[in-house]
Amino acid sequence: YAKFLCATWGRGMLYFFVGTLAFSQLDLNGVIGGCYMMLLGIICIYIGRNTAKKLAKLRDNEKSLCLVKFKRLATHGNLDISVFTEFLESYDLDLGRGEIVAVFTMLDSDCDGLVSVEEFDTWWEACEKLEAPDEEPEPEATPADEKA
Repeated sequence: YAKFLCATWGRGMLYFFVGTLAFSQLDLNGVIGGCYMMLLGIICIYIGRNTAKKLAKLRDNEKSLCLVKFKRLATHGNLDISVFTEFLESYDLDLGRGEIVAVFTMLDSDCDGLVSVEEFDTWWEACEKLEAPDEEPEPEATPADEKA
């Protein structure tokens, strides 16, 4: 239902929202906790958006070549965080440790601590769908068009 929570920026939006609710209580604990949650939300939103921009560089490469490299590094079809870090560093994406963890968490959809080839491919396909321009359906031919 709430697929935006799979992304770091989506969780950041939730943290910020919860922080505003806590802050609105206007007592000392609410204000302190609310400010903390809002700050945490802003940091998550920033890291998520910044990381997404850097990952766009990875997608500039040919998908098949990325999958070959991924599969070559994968043990039993999966990468743990250390090997995944090596995979990302081979593309010189300039990702920090927090950004790598954010990417790994986003791709690890089954939360088993590993990113599989299928999870990586699913992420790639989802990005392609987001980037694809909306194609307008061609208008249907009318009887007047057929006579011409």
